[in-house]
Amino acid sequence: MSPFPYSAAARAQILAPVFPDLADLLAYVAAEFDFERTLPGPTGELNRLRSEPRGTFICVTHDGQSADYMAYVSMALLTGNKIVLVDNKKLAGRLKKAGVPDDVMISCNTLEAAWDAPRISGVAFSGGQTAARALNRAIAARDGGILQFVWRDTVDPHLSLRFVTERTVTINTAAIGGNADLLGLGAKE
Repeated sequence: MSPFPYSAAARAQILAPVFPDLADLLAYVAAEFDFERTLPGPTGELNRLRSEPRGTFICVTHDGQSADYMAYVSMALLTGNKIVLVDNKKLAGRLKKAGVPDDVMISCNTLEAAWDAPRISGVAFSGGQTAARALNRAIAARDGGILQFVWRDTVDPHLSLRFVTERTVTINTAAIGGNADLLGLGAKE
C-alpha cells in the first residue's frame, strides 16, 4: 500500500469521497494548511509560521456517524495526524478502501485498547455532555502529558486548528554581514 500523501491537498482528494458532505471544507482547509507563512517582524529578523500534526487522535462516538464525528475524523487525517477509531469497523473499511494506509489508522474495539496506540496527542469525542464530561475526567486522571480534548466544536475551517500545533522559526539576520551591535540594542547589562 502506498504511503499517505504528504500534501494536505492530496489527502483532501482521498478523503472527499469518504466524507462527501465535507468535501468543500476539506479542499478549503487543505489550501490553507499546505504552506508556511512569513510573519512580519522587526528589521533583521525573519519569522516563519507553519502548522504541524500533533500525533495520534483517538476518535470516539456515542452518537453514531454524526456530522461532528465525521468532521473530527476527516480533520485529524487531513492535518496529517494518525487516528485510532474506537468500535467503528465500517468507517475504517471505507477509509482503507479510499486509500488511507494501515500505518495511519488503527481500529480497535474498546477505548481501553485505544490507549495502547503510540504517541496519543488527543481525543475527539462525539456524544452527549454527560459522557463527554466523564471521558474528559478520565483523560485528566491519566498519567502523562496534557491531551487535547475535542468535543462540540463548530464544523468550520477553524476546527482544523484543534488537530495541529503551530511551529515558529525565528532567524536573526541582523548580524549576517551587518552590524553585530544591533543584537545587543535591547539588552541592558
